[in-house]
Amino acid sequence: MRIAVIIDAFPKLSETFVLYHIIGLLENGHSVHVFSSDEEKRHLIHQDAISVNYKSFTSYGVDRPNGISRIVKAFKIILNNWKTHKALLQSFNPFRYGFYGLKGYLFYNLEVFARSENSEFDIIHSHFGNNGIKGALAQKLGLIKGKHVVHFHGHDLLRDDYIQSYDNYSLLLKSIDGIVFNSDFLRSVFLKKFEGHEVMPFDIVHEPFNPERFPLMEDRIKSETSPFTITTVGRLVSWKGQGLVIDAIQVFREKFPEFDVRLNIVGDGEDFNALEEKIKSLNLGSIVNLTGSLTQDKVSAVLHDSDVFVLFGTRNSKGEIDTQGVVIQEASSIGLPVIISDAGGMKEGVLQDETGFIVPENDLNALVEKLYYLAMNPEKGREMGEKGHAYVCENFSYTSIGHDILRFYTTILNA
Repeated sequence: MRIAVIIDAFPKLSETFVLYHIIGLLENGHSVHVFSSDEEKRHLIHQDAISVNYKSFTSYGVDRPNGISRIVKAFKIILNNWKTHKALLQSFNPFRYGFYGLKGYLFYNLEVFARSENSEFDIIHSHFGNNGIKGALAQKLGLIKGKHVVHFHGHDLLRDDYIQSYDNYSLLLKSIDGIVFNSDFLRSVFLKKFEGHEVMPFDIVHEPFNPERFPLMEDRIKSETSPFTITTVGRLVSWKGQGLVIDAIQVFREKFPEFDVRLNIVGDGEDFNALEEKIKSLNLGSIVNLTGSLTQDKVSAVLHDSDVFVLFGTRNSKGEIDTQGVVIQEASSIGLPVIISDAGGMKEGVLQDETGFIVPENDLNALVEKLYYLAMNPEKGREMGEKGHAYVCENFSYTSIGHDILRFYTTILNA
């Protein structure tokens, strides 16, 4: 198959599931071309992206300048892409596309398609709703051809303000051929918000991960003086619950002072400074380690030195919550027992009381209770970890998920 993938920044540290979607397709012998609005500017690039030479199959968009420079640059783009100049000129039509067209936003979004020598595909796979709209408009103007699948991941269905900013996906839902959701939870959100689209072909395909990057840790014998180490990984935003985990650590230390407990918070984001201040105010500087962003290999190393993984997500005022949390599968792959909240779709990746514990959202006492249980019963934690490793490698590895995606593509092509 010839497959086009439409995405924002690529490859992105926080979106490894896109990278492994692509790697799975490549390893199955399919041709992939990525249309990305921007190259990831951060200096941390996943080794697996480098290994597949991601730049060789990726086209990147250009920046949209301001003022007169925007017009001059647009004129040059039209001259350099004369074969598609009619489509590019149509993108400025204010009667069809409003200010989005008139001010050149659509033009600069479509430039990457107009420039590409690849325009005919079997499947167009757009990650996130906004890129689905971009793909739909590129199709409408004849810049790209193929059966179009949009892949929803979370905020693009959870946030009403986001959906409304894209005209409630009216164009998108009229033009696509199928939908992929990363969880049953997200599918249920879609059905509540978009009645009448139940008959559209869809599939539930979980976010993939690479088990080779998160190998099962060898039997580790900890000394009696080793600290009980908890790790949480994720973007530092309120709905990931890192602040609540800090609160839980404080409660744990007060209730069970006999344990030497440590907490690693891995990630970066808008709440970094607030979390740093919270750690200082609670005098937990020697207990809590705020690492910032880390590469996959370094995240794996931190998890290998841990006793339990926690993702205590909670829904925020905008409705945001984890719809899967692929880091849960990464932690399970290493052999850690996991404790998660029952918010969102995270629970679809955990077998209750077998690979970890699912506790009620915002229930600090329940979280502390399960942490104490695992601190007291390390052998049970190891047993859960081993079961978790087998479970996620069978059901969430990028090779397994890749087969699920390809089956759905075949369904769409045969429809």
